[in-house]
Amino acid sequence: MDFVPLVERAPLRRAVGLQRKSYQLLRWLETALTEGFITPEATERYADHDASALAWLEEHYLNLPLRGRPEREDLPAFARFFTTYLRSTFDLEKDPGDGGFYGWMLYHQREFERAPRRQHFRPRKLKRVDRERADVMRLESLRALAERNGRDEATVTRLVARPELRPATSRLAYAEDLLRRVEGVAQGAATLDLWRAFAWTPEGSPVKGFQLRTEDLLAAQQVLAHALLT
Repeated sequence: MDFVPLVERAPLRRAVGLQRKSYQLLRWLETALTEGFITPEATERYADHDASALAWLEEHYLNLPLRGRPEREDLPAFARFFTTYLRSTFDLEKDPGDGGFYGWMLYHQREFERAPRRQHFRPRKLKRVDRERADVMRLESLRALAERNGRDEATVTRLVARPELRPATSRLAYAEDLLRRVEGVAQGAATLDLWRAFAWTPEGSPVKGFQLRTEDLLAAQQVLAHALLT
């Protein structure tokens, strides 16, 4: 039996691409802050607001690093996505001092094994409320997939409790979160809890060289669809 997807390939591929480029821009900004080319105050003014971010990106478009430069037609969506980093994943430290490494925050770029020692963008610390919100996101995504395919709440409750499906439910919820972030909607640090469920080892450290791929997110949806329909 064919299933009705919750997440479609084309918009998800676009969202993954925007994430990749916006993260590269964040890395570039970290370097610029560390070297004093950009002040934290200036970064704060545009990095947390869609309109300000878009105006800044348009003004400095040709000066952006190629890895962090979207197509011009994607600038509004890119600006919206970029601002979600400071509303979900990172806090901006104006005077960070000397720090250690935060290699675990490197989402998908192998060449960045270590971050600058002065950490202006610090990953948020997960709280219980963030983990609880992540569980709600997993449940809501699985429920939405089940509703599209005619499955009841009892099936959803049974599947979401299966620990072997947690990476898949986390990927599906993360995929939906990516699509929301393209619209500028941030869910807070719960996003980090979803990420750790598939990009970290069971021992609690980042999977070395991990890269987020559209195909892996879609495969997780297939796994859940199979579990729902069999």
